[in-house]
Amino acid sequence: VTILAGACLMTVLQARFTGFIFTTQRTENINLFFEVLKVVGPLLLFCICNWCVTSLLNGDGNLKAIFIGTSYALTPIILLYPIAIILSNIMVLQEGDFYTVFVTIATLWVAMLIIAGNMRIHDYTLLKAIGVLILSFIVMMIVAFLGVLFFALMQQIIGFIGNVGNELATRT
Repeated sequence: VTILAGACLMTVLQARFTGFIFTTQRTENINLFFEVLKVVGPLLLFCICNWCVTSLLNGDGNLKAIFIGTSYALTPIILLYPIAIILSNIMVLQEGDFYTVFVTIATLWVAMLIIAGNMRIHDYTLLKAIGVLILSFIVMMIVAFLGVLFFALMQQIIGFIGNVGNELATRT
């Protein structure tokens, strides 16, 4: 949980303190809750979907081990994002490739650690671990689609009930 909190902190710091040349959002309009949710939400969704997929494919790990392994995989964010943030504030646009390199290395390192963690936790080979991760991402997309569909449907139902209430109130 400490590593997850550190990764959330680094994501918030990156959103807030990245140099204005390298960011697309205004730093005054940053919502801390959504910045933390961008890390915690996908991590929890990945852990649950990975557990569902691996329980069907004879994985040895449990949900706690998947959460711990995935959280440990976020360590490169804690190590490399501060360097990228500092570089983004002292570089010009032509030197921006260095900033991109640090962020890309952190992302690739996280991906490799997630693959290695899944191999270790579930006792899979490399190809089976990659296949399970692909299935996990497909399941994540399905769950996200169903979630968006559910909330859109609830919004339509609430709007309909509100309209019926307004009609009843104006007719009587």
